[in-house]
Amino acid sequence: MLFSEKILKLRRMRGLSQDEAAELVGVSRQALSRWETGAALPDASNIAKICRVFEVSADYLLNDEEQSNALPKPSGRNDGGVALGCILVNVFALLAEIVSVVCAFFSQYVALWCLFGAGVALTLISVCVFETCFYARPAGVKARFRKKFYTASVWLAALFPLVIPANAAVGLIAANTPGGFTVPVISISFICLAVYIVIGVVVMLVTDHVASKYDSDR
Repeated sequence: MLFSEKILKLRRMRGLSQDEAAELVGVSRQALSRWETGAALPDASNIAKICRVFEVSADYLLNDEEQSNALPKPSGRNDGGVALGCILVNVFALLAEIVSVVCAFFSQYVALWCLFGAGVALTLISVCVFETCFYARPAGVKARFRKKFYTASVWLAALFPLVIPANAAVGLIAANTPGGFTVPVISISFICLAVYIVIGVVVMLVTDHVASKYDSDR
């Protein structure tokens, strides 16, 4: 197995694009691309960086007699898959919170708070699992996946922080308006939910568009 095949396989095992892997190693995307195509080989300092990022030995990288089934797997997992799994747990937490808003419409307040509590618990579990799994990972890998995980997690957890201030703001405005007015809490909640979903769809479309540029690297 050639060096070019090994570094390509290692990058894909970690779920990294060429840009992400190049940033972790500290080289340009073009340099990494040349290594993966066999057009060039890294120097000794870059070999050391590759070993540290992907947790393999220099002997493994430079010995072409090594077979693909001997590929080291120190962590026993795909880092990208672990991060994605933790994000999916937060998706379920979001679904629980959305259903809890629906329960409020039917005055099912016990179910509302149970589902809300379940959502919070799932979010905390996902954070604990993520930090446990990435605790011993190289600093560069940890930083890269932390950014992805917490960006997604903050967005997924934003529904109730959006609903509660909105209801409080409307209540404050109503209290200070001559003659007053009343807007049902559930109406405000559903408006916030609709805004949240619309923004979420827009963010997803933009993210997919940006990510499509790197499809050929994965």
